[in-house]
Amino acid sequence: MVKKLILSTFLLGATLSPAFLMAQAPQCTGKDASFLEGKVISNLSFHDGKSRKGVELSHTIFYIEDSKTNQRYQVSIDNVYAKDYDQSHGQRIPESFSKNIKKADHVQLCGELYNGGEYGIHWVHNNCGNNNAGPTGYVIVNGGKSLTSSQEYCNLW
Repeated sequence: MVKKLILSTFLLGATLSPAFLMAQAPQCTGKDASFLEGKVISNLSFHDGKSRKGVELSHTIFYIEDSKTNQRYQVSIDNVYAKDYDQSHGQRIPESFSKNIKKADHVQLCGELYNGGEYGIHWVHNNCGNNNAGPTGYVIVNGGKSLTSSQEYCNLW
């Protein structure tokens, strides 16, 4: 009986631990999909983008260290996929990113890898239901919900 209680307590603790919860990221599928997991190693920075149909296509940039390879990756998030993106204030980092992504946070990313002088990942947002267009991307911080699941601006493409 004591062994069963100890085993039950261990299993319950393991399934509720942050490490276990963070390991349960959604599937990373779709065209050119790649999964990265690691620690945020920089502050966020804002980068202007082009305007499309009157909407600023800016990005939030930060860096992670991959937990498997220790490789440094640039993360480029399309701001229009933030739930709180406001096109009238498209010249700044969405508050949902600035409040929820901090140095040393653990992130899980689904997107498309690139190497344009440095290694990086972009398209870390939903694909508006079109798996042929790109990954079913996401940005999950500390085991929470995706910060890039808004579909409000899918009509831009």
